[in-house]
Amino acid sequence: MYPRDFIDTNLWITPAAEGSDRLATKYAYVAGPMTGIPGFNYPAFDAARDLLASEGWDVISPADLDRRNLQIDFGAMAGTEDLSEYVTDFARQDIAALLIADAVFLLEGWEKSRGAKNEARIAGMLGVPIYDLMDRVMVTGVPMYRLVTVDDARFCQ
Repeated sequence: MYPRDFIDTNLWITPAAEGSDRLATKYAYVAGPMTGIPGFNYPAFDAARDLLASEGWDVISPADLDRRNLQIDFGAMAGTEDLSEYVTDFARQDIAALLIADAVFLLEGWEKSRGAKNEARIAGMLGVPIYDLMDRVMVTGVPMYRLVTVDDARFCQ
């Protein structure tokens, strides 16, 4: 079963804008830095979401996931608060979203963000193309996670 078959995307995807050249159900995931940026960088995520939706993408934004799934608008915060109690929630919702993504678009500064780097690595492992949002150039050289092999497991014993 493909992840799209069991994830209710109607709950957390911003659909393509009315009048846009609608893509055939193409999901764009937005990744970028949050911690240390005022409002946890929600304005940048919202702007990226709106831009991609206007181009015909159905957009998955971590900012929207937080608002909808956790019922908290971290965008009203300073960006320096300790959110460690939510790390598991963030990871679960973001990984689920990456499973159905057709492309990942990276915001400026993503390479300084542990979370965004992890999202890019997971996307790479899943074979999802990764693009810089501003110049739309495919991002290459993202170190990927690799699966543990039998030989790795023997080494750990």
